[in-house]
Amino acid sequence: METDPREIASLIATLDHPDKPTIRAAVDKLIALAETSTELRDTLNQRLSAADHKNYWPVAYILGHQTRPSGIVIRTLLDALDHREPDIRWANGLLLVRIAQQEGAVVPLLIELCATGSANQKRMALYCLRDLALSDSESQAAMLKALDDKEPTVRVAAATSLKVRTDVDAAVRQ
Repeated sequence: METDPREIASLIATLDHPDKPTIRAAVDKLIALAETSTELRDTLNQRLSAADHKNYWPVAYILGHQTRPSGIVIRTLLDALDHREPDIRWANGLLLVRIAQQEGAVVPLLIELCATGSANQKRMALYCLRDLALSDSESQAAMLKALDDKEPTVRVAAATSLKVRTDVDAAVRQ
């Protein structure tokens, strides 16, 4: 069954709505519709790079559910790790973990964010790396370095993330 183009336009416009539950309902519908519509995905990609919108994260979140999300989608999801709303940060973080499991190029971006991001971004990037259950030296080094961050919440994220790593000796975990 074809979806009315006016309904799709309305759903896309809703992504700039101030009410989070309203945005979330539109996102859920658009994720399902984007699965089968190249035209919708193209429209959303154009919307993602258009100026003067209130919210870019919902568009990236929708497109992040598609196979092989673009660089601008990944960058927007990484930026959303600094969103003022914790549940939006977590939703984007969980999606980034899922993407990173398929696209290894996301892991270095998360590692970089551990050093260069805001306190929220650093913390969320550390949790993403933790959830990926990595055992590489680069992510381990990023976590160890974050133990010296000036922001206490980043240090806590680093400590709790290191604690679950199997490639860190018991002394470091303690």
